[in-house]
Amino acid sequence: MRIRRLLLGLPLSMGACDAVPPPTPSPPTVLRGLALCSPWTQNCPSGEKCTSMVDPALGTDTTGCVAVARTPGRPGDACTNETDGTDGVDTCERGAVCWTHELLAREGSCVAQCKGNESNPICVDPRTSCVVSKGGTSTLCLPHCDPLAQDCSGASVCQHDGEVFVCVPEDAAGTAELHEACDATTTCAPGLSCVDTAARFGCAGPLCCAQSCDLRGGACPRGQACAPLYPEPDAPPGDEHLGVCRVDE
Repeated sequence: MRIRRLLLGLPLSMGACDAVPPPTPSPPTVLRGLALCSPWTQNCPSGEKCTSMVDPALGTDTTGCVAVARTPGRPGDACTNETDGTDGVDTCERGAVCWTHELLAREGSCVAQCKGNESNPICVDPRTSCVVSKGGTSTLCLPHCDPLAQDCSGASVCQHDGEVFVCVPEDAAGTAELHEACDATTTCAPGLSCVDTAARFGCAGPLCCAQSCDLRGGACPRGQACAPLYPEPDAPPGDEHLGVCRVDE
């Protein structure tokens, strides 16, 4: 799974005299009857949206254009998938998909798809971060969470994306265990943080998975102490208490 941190800064507005119109998105490519589109640019025809789905012929993750519901829901609204979610048809508006929290479930809530592009992902809601998964076909702005409380709903877990903790579906969760190496493509298992080992976190390699702890009194293994995860004053709002267990000086 590839996970990227959202960028809260939106492009600066330009004056009327030097305004440059945005480039026109390329139309989707049709292959085996599927309109292979871009979830970033939403380049499907009017009345349709680009979403992640499963290729019925190959059984692999892909993108496709599907019709937008007659009365679509906005992010945060309750929603329904037409089937088990594999065909991408749901009751959410263009630029949003129905996130079910449960594998192959039909009922859920609408979440926004990331804007921008893979190099510069943007989530409008600052309480969310852009999570890219399923080979780049799924680009969702998923909610932040607390790894100590594991407060995500349903079959989703709280995972570190390299900068913040976000809720991700269980089937997209990281697999690197405590003190194993991690990077942009190998993410840590839920509840662990990918940290710089130069700060003595008890493992080898430039980056590895460290145990999360609570700076207000969290327990760490013998010989380790709870150190701040974020340097002051860079902790995201509400995450000031989060730490990682490091080798005690």
